[in-house]
Amino acid sequence: MFDPAEVRGLLIEAARARQVFTYGALLGILGHTFTRPLMR
Repeated sequence: MFDPAEVRGLLIEAARARQVFTYGALLGILGHTFTRPLMR
């Protein structure tokens, strides 16, 4: 799946820059897309 060290590094870097991002944005940075399932 994802390298935990890479994810941790991204989160620490964002925290130092005082940036907030969503789970979907994190997946985008890692090269994946996040879509919500269609709710019926």
